[in-house]
Amino acid sequence: FAEGRLDAKDEGRYASKKKPVLQKSMLDGRMVDRYESISEAARRTGADKSETSKCCKGISKAAHGFRWSYE
Repeated sequence: FAEGRLDAKDEGRYASKKKPVLQKSMLDGRMVDRYESISEAARRTGADKSETSKCCKGISKAAHGFRWSYE
């Protein structure tokens, strides 16, 4: 790197984009569990990351039999 130029990592381009995610019951909306990210929720529940993300963004109502939202 040239002198005075920061590494991309130092500029924050690779900063974590994790958002905590809440898994909620379809019946009453009560929180079932909390995950540090959609990826963690997918690993632990088998839910599809893309569908869970759509649910968190309000594009779809449910994914993998649950409601999902960002904390």
